[in-house]
Amino acid sequence: MFRIALNDFASYGIHRHAIAPAIREAVALGFIKITRRGRAGNAEFRQATWYQTTFLNNTDHELLTHDWRSIRTLDQAKALAAEARKPQRAVRRPARRERLNDEEDRPTPRVRERLDDEDRQRERLDM
Repeated sequence: MFRIALNDFASYGIHRHAIAPAIREAVALGFIKITRRGRAGNAEFRQATWYQTTFLNNTDHELLTHDWRSIRTLDQAKALAAEARKPQRAVRRPARRERLNDEEDRPTPRVRERLDDEDRQRERLDM
């Protein structure tokens, strides 16, 4: 296993915008597997991603899987690589103002309290 930070790829000359697609392609083609995902953050919370090659011996003495051998044709490899290099779309979280304007579906705690108070008052009047 080895760990590589994003800056390490950049220092080897890989353009920053090409790093993620290249990693996805190497994983899809079976040359490497990700053993622990890294994360961005401030210095004390930042972690590099850990990778393991599927074709070279490593220090953990795990069995080699040679996942790349499961690809039989060049066309299959090209299709896998093209699919892996497609841009990944992150799930878009609604903007704060969109979430706040959605009070009918999901009222905020204050609105809920007010509605509960109104219901209690109606119940008292009905008695």
